[in-house]
Amino acid sequence: MRPVGVRLIAGLVLLSALFQLQIRGAALTDDNFLLLPRPGDFQLRIISSNVVELLLVTAKDPDPAALTVWNFIDANGNGTLPAASAFTVSANGQNLPVAAVGFKRRVLYAPLRTRDLRLGNWLYLQLASPVPAGAVVTVQNPSADWWNSSVNFTATNSAQRHSPAIHVNQAGYVAGFAKKAMVGYYLGSLGELSVPTNAGFQIINAVDKERLKDMVGPGRRFPFGLPRTDNANYLWIQLFHSALNEKGRAGFVMANSASDARSSEQELRRQLIESRAPKCVVVLSLHLRNN
Repeated sequence: MRPVGVRLIAGLVLLSALFQLQIRGAALTDDNFLLLPRPGDFQLRIISSNVVELLLVTAKDPDPAALTVWNFIDANGNGTLPAASAFTVSANGQNLPVAAVGFKRRVLYAPLRTRDLRLGNWLYLQLASPVPAGAVVTVQNPSADWWNSSVNFTATNSAQRHSPAIHVNQAGYVAGFAKKAMVGYYLGSLGELSVPTNAGFQIINAVDKERLKDMVGPGRRFPFGLPRTDNANYLWIQLFHSALNEKGRAGFVMANSASDARSSEQELRRQLIESRAPKCVVVLSLHLRNN
């Protein structure tokens, strides 16, 4: 049997590690969607004009240990969510009443070699009135029952913000063909996102150079520069490139036009090749998907 003093020190070390894990949490953004979320990380997204999404990343110890954060579901699958009155939502300082609360949980990361189970926990707040365009939205819980003061759920209702409710696949598009997108999102216990015809969803065919200008240059997210405003092929390629370490490898499928596009893409392609980062290019059959 180990001495009591050794067990006490081990317990203090474990508590210290858990405390450090909690305070390392940071606000996530959609600018770096390849970043692996850590336990304690959080994010606020504006899904539609009257629905906001709160994400909190947590860890899970081996069974039979129970979840200790945002554990709204019991062993029988029954949910008990916080009341709408537990949250305060404001847009530019003006209060927006919460009409309903929803919740879902998904596994974010579960490697096989070592245990590191990370969970995504999403709270959905359906608002009684819409968020004004351009407003800065903040969500608080005055009782501090669901997060502490170090967690700041805030986001801007920008028309060019990323929305997980919009699903569009640009790969393989022919320039003269019609482009189509689908709008839909699962809000957990609230069910599917309601999408009325006047919901205000729009697809903006542009690269927001003003927002990305501080991410351009050697050692940054877009080391070779930005393409023209109506094509993001080489933004996508550079996101992979800048996310890799010295031994990293990545493979991805692009439209054939990415290999011979002119204008700004030609200059970006030249820099990419001269950096000696690409190892090979494989041209796939035009009718590969029909075989």
